[in-house]
Amino acid sequence: MQTENPYSAPESALQGSELLNRTTSGKYFFRPAQGLALGTYITVGAHIAALLMNAAVLIYEHHLLGLVRDGATAGVDARSSLASGDKLLVVTNGLILLCLLVSYVGGGMWIYRVACNVRALGADDLDDSPGWAVGWYAVPFANLVRPFRAMRQIFLASEKPHDWDDNSKPALIVVWWTLFLLYSFGGYITGRLTQGTNIEDVMSLQFWLVTYRAICVLASAAFIKVVWEITRLQAKSHANPGSERVNLADNPVFANV
Repeated sequence: MQTENPYSAPESALQGSELLNRTTSGKYFFRPAQGLALGTYITVGAHIAALLMNAAVLIYEHHLLGLVRDGATAGVDARSSLASGDKLLVVTNGLILLCLLVSYVGGGMWIYRVACNVRALGADDLDDSPGWAVGWYAVPFANLVRPFRAMRQIFLASEKPHDWDDNSKPALIVVWWTLFLLYSFGGYITGRLTQGTNIEDVMSLQFWLVTYRAICVLASAAFIKVVWEITRLQAKSHANPGSERVNLADNPVFANV
């Protein structure tokens, strides 16, 4: 099946960096990922902010319940403050969900872009296509290991497109994936917890929720670091293509310039 765009300009008409962007396979083209990375920073950052606000409200309510348990505050005042806190929890939970959905879309677009870029830079023998690098996140059980494999290979191939080592496990990717799994399993546990009828049970649930919010923040921050690092590595590799990339001096179009 034909993969080249029949309306694209011939190589003889390309100039400078445009020629560098043309790959030998004719299927993948390097497209800077900085724009999608910036969008990911914003959406994931907003998600982190919503998580922190939610955690702050939980900590405040936990403190109020402690005062009620110890008899250090009037019950009427505490109930009024707790009612206000519950409203804030509803709002911040909604913000968390909204930001999470948007960040999933933006993050998926970024993953697809960088997965295409490593191939445009000359990397081969990657196990997952750009589509599956995103799609594995939605496949039960496979999403426990396959996204890690895809991101690890993207990271390694972004640094050394023509000489990447499939046996290497970058510490950043390992830390990010560990936190992501803790975040995923923590969400599963949280969804099955029920609020008790006494103060101690409620306070225990709040403590767990604050702990889980902290895990979510760390996992989100680690993903931002992954996005930043891979985007940086790809920009560097594209700016310094190395001996295996197109050499303008050896190209007949520019040989006599």
